[in-house]
Amino acid sequence: MLKKALFLSVIAATIWSLYYYHTDPSTEQSNTYKIPQEYMHDLAVVHFTEQGTIRDKIYAHYWAYLPEKEYSELEHPYLEVLKPNGSMWIIKSEFAKAKHKTLDNKAEELELLGKVIAERPATNQVEHIRVTSEHLFYNPKDESAKTDKFVRMIKPDLEITGIGMYGFLNKNWVEIYNNVTTRYENNS
Repeated sequence: MLKKALFLSVIAATIWSLYYYHTDPSTEQSNTYKIPQEYMHDLAVVHFTEQGTIRDKIYAHYWAYLPEKEYSELEHPYLEVLKPNGSMWIIKSEFAKAKHKTLDNKAEELELLGKVIAERPATNQVEHIRVTSEHLFYNPKDESAKTDKFVRMIKPDLEITGIGMYGFLNKNWVEIYNNVTTRYENNS
């Protein structure tokens, strides 16, 4: 009988310790998801040059600022970068992170993810260019764009593909780094 009571006591103590361990808040893992400090739906932000003309516009279906990560998350961002010559670059993707330390700071960099398209529509002065990738970093200060992923650049009569790219929207200059293939197609 003493053995049976001792055995039941050990089982009861084990059950109690397992119950206590699993319900003790200090043993639970913390949730890594953070609630945004600020968020908006259907956001539109316009930045101006010192001369008062529109420099760029950014739209997003959803925007949320996460101060502990020092960036904002954007769903379906759409960026228009307007040039003095009347041309424009359009950059869009499925998702983006706008890196900035506080809400008062302008984004230092946009990290665009998922079906990224950077496109310059044709005008009387410039030809149409379309660059696609799955990942792209865009720096609004110097209008540079870079990636280490697969890139496809399409211009009239020309398609260039490769891995990795660096370019400047304000200089209309792009360099593709590795495994570059070029295909010319004369449509005249």
